[in-house]
Amino acid sequence: MSSEFKIRRRQLLLGVAAGLAQSAVPSNILAEQLEPVTPRLGKRRGAQDDMIPKDPSNPFFRPQGGRRTKPVEVPRSIDGEGLEKEDKKRKDKGALLEPESEPEAKIEFAAATDADEGLIQTAAFTIPALSLDDENIETVQVAAPSGTLVLFDTSGAWGWLGELYGIMIANLASHFGSYTLMPVNQYTAGKMASYKAVVYVGSTYEETGLATSPFLTDIPNNQTVNVVWIAHNIWLLPSLSATYNIPLTFYEYPSPTSPMRVVDAVKYKGVSFKRYDQNADGIMTFGALGAGVTALANCVRKDLTEFPWAVRSKNLTYIGENPLVYLTEGDRYLIFCDLLFDALGATPVATGPRAILRLEDNDFQSEPTKLRQVADWLQSQGVPFGYHIVPRYRDPLGFYNNGAAQNIAFTNRSQRAFRNALVYLQGKGGVPILHGWTHQYYNTANDPNGLPYMLNPETGVSADDCEFFRLIWNASTSTFTYAGPLPEDLANHRNKVNTWVAGRMTSALNEITTAFTNDGLTAAKVTANTPTLFTTPHYLGTATTMMASSVRFAARAERALYFGGTLAAKAASPFDYTKIDYTKLAGQYFPYTVRDIYGGKVLPDTLGSIEPTAYLGYAARLPEDIIADAARIKAVRDGVAAFQYHSYLDISYLQTVVTGLKNLGYTFVAPTSL
Repeated sequence: MSSEFKIRRRQLLLGVAAGLAQSAVPSNILAEQLEPVTPRLGKRRGAQDDMIPKDPSNPFFRPQGGRRTKPVEVPRSIDGEGLEKEDKKRKDKGALLEPESEPEAKIEFAAATDADEGLIQTAAFTIPALSLDDENIETVQVAAPSGTLVLFDTSGAWGWLGELYGIMIANLASHFGSYTLMPVNQYTAGKMASYKAVVYVGSTYEETGLATSPFLTDIPNNQTVNVVWIAHNIWLLPSLSATYNIPLTFYEYPSPTSPMRVVDAVKYKGVSFKRYDQNADGIMTFGALGAGVTALANCVRKDLTEFPWAVRSKNLTYIGENPLVYLTEGDRYLIFCDLLFDALGATPVATGPRAILRLEDNDFQSEPTKLRQVADWLQSQGVPFGYHIVPRYRDPLGFYNNGAAQNIAFTNRSQRAFRNALVYLQGKGGVPILHGWTHQYYNTANDPNGLPYMLNPETGVSADDCEFFRLIWNASTSTFTYAGPLPEDLANHRNKVNTWVAGRMTSALNEITTAFTNDGLTAAKVTANTPTLFTTPHYLGTATTMMASSVRFAARAERALYFGGTLAAKAASPFDYTKIDYTKLAGQYFPYTVRDIYGGKVLPDTLGSIEPTAYLGYAARLPEDIIADAARIKAVRDGVAAFQYHSYLDISYLQTVVTGLKNLGYTFVAPTSL
């Protein structure tokens, strides 16, 4: 298909997580409420994929989920040993499933029970450290004193947010070593002495039991242990004034009558980071800082006046708001990511700023000539890169083919030119990344109420739609509903297995290896051209998706969703997918490599993709926007400038960004080097 007729692809969300408890939006996930989606003819195919739009219904912008409506039963604490060891991975490859043979399953969505919520409240997990040695990633155990203790709130109608925030912090902490994740109200006297640092996120105002917790007296009594305290409840620390000399005053809230007093930036290391100016949460303010108290970063109002955003005194660092709330690229969240180095006394892995590039959404409709042109230019500039492969192309309704359905396997003769182009990319320094099997979902047999499940949510066509998550477009409100598992995936949740998701991944890899073998490639070449990295289509995947990809691939190159009930699911051992609550979710991106709660490595994904045109509420994102945010990333130790490019765009966009990042001092590295 020639470029003038090709409608640009579009990925539907991206971003990082968190939001105010008071403004969290319940997910609408009942089957009877799912509305049909009318394809929008003429939509430009592609993009808006790696941006974080300021959409309150987007879990990558802020968490989604409603209040608790029932009391929560609190059983005994549960200690966990962490996620599966690396040497136990890649055993269950899942069944090979064709779309036509997938089993029927009526869609159902159930929230977590009170008992499950109780497990979340008292769960504690120690997760293995992120190792720099890929071969021994799970066998190297870091001694406890070098680890991080992550504490979170659980009480109140919005207590479930604490679990999500705790997971997000623990994900980041994994970059530095092992960590323990547990509710703050389960803290016992002296526990922090076993760790190098403690991070506590106060998401519930005056968390139940915190005022009398030994945690408060342990902080000044263990001054060799660094403590990072986030947002609420710092006033409960009795030694705040006497020991730490930190003079709290009051929370400052944005006022419509004083628009120039709104904080829309945070200055750190001489760099201005973004802050969402509609963030309605307050920021703590301070009196005159006394001796021994240092302002680490300053809030900057629109009138350019400043006050401290984060302060440090002795072993205590206090951040006056939740840095996991309302995030976009270049956000002040990145300051928190960097402050963890100081709390842990960690030495950066990298000696200079690094950048990675990913070529997005390559499938049967990608133009081989343009792919080769891009590869040639990148090689001439000494730029390694990653590139997506969507092996099977599906257009089940003939949306782009005059009504004639298409289902073209990677082994098909008509994909030979595309396959050859991929081999060419690999030979020019490219690293293959699997991007789903078909990057879409279509199965009318699983339609419970006569609704068009093949439109998930757009056209049913590869690279337009989601493959591993039910997403619904609400035309009347121009919003998306993040509904959770697809029918086959949900059926596996109930059986506590993940064969449907795993089967699609296995089918994709089988098609790739078979096709390249049939093309006459040597065994070594087949191996080199078979992906060992994975990116979830549209960054939308269930817990089964994340777990399956984490055990089957060396790393995931993406942003990811995290769900309420994950700790209860882990406590069940083996992981019990039925305990996941898909009505409560948040997304996250990382400036450096981590090993997340699902047990897999996740590569940095920080800058989004080049998007010349605004679309459906997503702003245009031009090369200068990406370069400006890359300049902010330089302030983050080990921070990686990671951006994406679609080959159907003019190559000048790519050239501008690559040149701009090099001028900032970045060195491009292969994704596998991370």
